[in-house]
Amino acid sequence: CGRRRPYILVGAVLSGVLSISMSWMNTKVPLFSSLIAKKDFNSLDLIFNRTLKQACFISALGLIVLVFSVLLMRYYNVSLANRFLSPLYLSLLCVSTFVNQIVSGFAIYLRCHKKEPFLVVSIVMGVLCASSTIILGKYFGIDGIVIGYTFLTVFVSLIWGSLIFIKKRKIWHQ
Repeated sequence: CGRRRPYILVGAVLSGVLSISMSWMNTKVPLFSSLIAKKDFNSLDLIFNRTLKQACFISALGLIVLVFSVLLMRYYNVSLANRFLSPLYLSLLCVSTFVNQIVSGFAIYLRCHKKEPFLVVSIVMGVLCASSTIILGKYFGIDGIVIGYTFLTVFVSLIWGSLIFIKKRKIWHQ
């Protein structure tokens, strides 16, 4: 129980931050779908961009508060701080969480078109993350797992997801 519990706490807190920030996007799904049905793509994009910015602000704020809280707890030797990863690796997971916020926003936008262009990305990311966890975890432990996950999230998921978002939005809105 001693070594695993800190990572469960980190995952729970990061999932909580992502869930709260994603609520801004999820509540807009009916509106996005309605605007798509009406082919009012200008309003759709205006509302989507505003909502994504709000969600990203909430996400960033939550993640910054988390990191600074852990830093303060470490400074004052609060035992709860020991249940979190080091500030460096916690920060890397925060970057991944923020990137997931953006990619999830893109996915919501595109799914409102009643299509699922992110299926292949999701499958490939699952395979890559599992492989990365097994290989890097074996040789570098949790540090390798965090670095591998952050790398894949930023350089595969974000880039590939952005390209799909731009391409599909352009094709579907002609």
